[in-house]
This record gives sequence, structure tokens and C-alpha cells, in this order.
Amino acid sequence: AISQRKDGGGKEVHYTHTFVLWPEGGGTRLERTTDGDGNPVVGFLAKPAIMKDGRTSLGNLKARIEASS
Repeated sequence: AISQRKDGGGKEVHYTHTFVLWPEGGGTRLERTTDGDGNPVVGFLAKPAIMKDGRTSLGNLKARIEASS
């Protein structure tokens, strides 16, 4: 799980991206869930930015895994 903090416009919002990976059909299947402590309406409006941060986190995770191989 990767936790992030988003600043701006008042209260800080924390959210966690959880990545589960497992082998499937000669490749790797990934399942991601995102959960946060902010207002659900704000979360809905900020969803594109939160998902972008999740993709960035996944890219960082991928780089770390490949570097340790």
C-alpha cells in the first residue's frame, strides 16, 4: 500500500492506494483500490488527480521492483 497526502484548499486529505499483484496467464495481474479520509463528494471531484497520483505511484513501484531484480 502506498499512502499519499494531498495539500491545498483547507484540510489535508490522506488517501491510500493498495496494489495487489499475482501471476496470471504468463503475465501479472494487478488490482488497485484507493481509499481516503476526505469528503466523498470532494473525492469524486478530485478523482482524476487521485487516479493520476495512483498511476505515478504504480510507476515508482514498478521502477523499484525492476531495480531490485
